[in-house]
Amino acid sequence: MSIEMSAAATVSKSKNAREVDSLLWQLHCDAAEAVFYLGGLAQATQLLLTAAELAQGFGQGDRRLAETLNKLGVLSYYERKHTAAKALVERSLVLQARTGEEGVDRARLLYNLAGIYDACGDHVNAEATSKRACEVLEASASQDADLALCLLQLGEIYLATDRPVLAIFALRRALSIMEARRVEDWITAAILTRIGDYYVIQKRPHEADPNYWRALEIRKTLFGEEPPIVKTLDRIVCVYCGQRKFSEAQVLQEWAVSILKKALGPQNPRVLARVMQLAGTMRGQAKLEEVRELFQLSLPVFEETLGDDDPRLGQIFEHYAEVLRILRDNEGAVEYEGRARRIQSTHRFLPPLPEDGQIGTRIDGLVSWAAGGTTPVK
Repeated sequence: MSIEMSAAATVSKSKNAREVDSLLWQLHCDAAEAVFYLGGLAQATQLLLTAAELAQGFGQGDRRLAETLNKLGVLSYYERKHTAAKALVERSLVLQARTGEEGVDRARLLYNLAGIYDACGDHVNAEATSKRACEVLEASASQDADLALCLLQLGEIYLATDRPVLAIFALRRALSIMEARRVEDWITAAILTRIGDYYVIQKRPHEADPNYWRALEIRKTLFGEEPPIVKTLDRIVCVYCGQRKFSEAQVLQEWAVSILKKALGPQNPRVLARVMQLAGTMRGQAKLEEVRELFQLSLPVFEETLGDDDPRLGQIFEHYAEVLRILRDNEGAVEYEGRARRIQSTHRFLPPLPEDGQIGTRIDGLVSWAAGGTTPVK
């Protein structure tokens, strides 16, 4: 075989190997995304690590290495491994900068990094990075969902750092971009929710209410009557309770409980917590008989789920006893007060309180000691 033919064969083999590696890289990335959406964070991380190792063979100037490191950073963020997430996305930005491109891809990396900084409590770098993402998108004449998302992030950072005027400016601008697109998606719902939060912070609940309701309608269209709409319901409930509109709040809480019961089952801790919140709202309306009925239906579930000696069950018994006292069911109140005390006595982190007479003696001793007298009685 001639030298020329051998060289050509080597080049062809090398080219075929790179094509195979490229195919394997894409397969691993696609598989990682599918596994991630099924909740397999650890498996997705393993797949992306393999993809990143394959991408290393393409050279540092190849966009695929930066892309894979960014995805790994996002997974680390979801696993709350913020230090690793920051290092991965920062490295991805360095690699991406070598391409010299200042477009949407770079803005998305900056957006991810700003979110990681924010999660780490580094609001200064979060703000600067989020602003830079907005600048990159504006320089590329991008007035689409990416810019709206970056403005939403910036508005959230301003709210977190107590700068409401800057927050509402960024949020209003984000909303105007989404409304110009005439598409009401999850980004629009998130912006409306944050605008509602702004008005709550400003103690203007009447202006928060329509924004929350519009966000709820969008989420309901997207997800149906499923758990993703419950957090929006919670916000409206808080507004109504603050306005003492307890009957309206109760209707929404019952709706939230029914959604979570259907999705998670009646014994799920999230459902049980909602039942207690509902009981509090009903007490606010003095619907004490209804509260008693609600407790009677729920207590067996609480006991089965939490166990007989869980301190949370003791707190629930205390609440129930208070309701029974108000309804003049003293016998029932005494029973549940006693059950609450028994649970609390097994979970006491401080020494038992002395009897009343001992309390007085110890106080007298402390007063005497503070005045320069004898050592306090122990």
